[in-house]
Order: sequence, then structure tokens, then C-alpha cells
Amino acid sequence: MVTACPMCMANVDGRQLFRGGSPIPRKPKPEYQPMPIFYFTELMAMAYGRPWGKVLGKHLLDPRPLLKRLDLM
Repeated sequence: MVTACPMCMANVDGRQLFRGGSPIPRKPKPEYQPMPIFYFTELMAMAYGRPWGKVLGKHLLDPRPLLKRLDLM
């Protein structure tokens, strides 16, 4: 999912999991898979070749497994 607002990105990203992996506000269904959330400028920075570490540093849910699966890393 890509958002056009940094606050929206933080809200959607943060409401899936805490850093420790605890779900909020309720236990997820067994088939639930958290979804990485991106702010559109992060995708632009990645397209222009910025280092991944500088671009993806603020995520609560790590998007790197998805990016690796899509062969983007």
C-alpha cells in the first residue's frame, strides 16, 4: 500500500504491529499477513537509487521481505 501523507503512512503502518510483534487492537486472524506501507516519496527515492537503509528506516513493519520476494532488493 502506498500513501500520499506521512501521517497516514505512520498510522496504517503502526496499527498493524508494534515493534515487538504484538498485534493491536486485537489478535489477527490466522490467515492475516501484515502489509508493508510506503510513503510515495520512499518509492521515488528507491527509484532514483537512494540507499535502502536511508529510505526504509522509519517503518514499524519491515518491508524488506516483500521487496526481496518481488526481487527489488
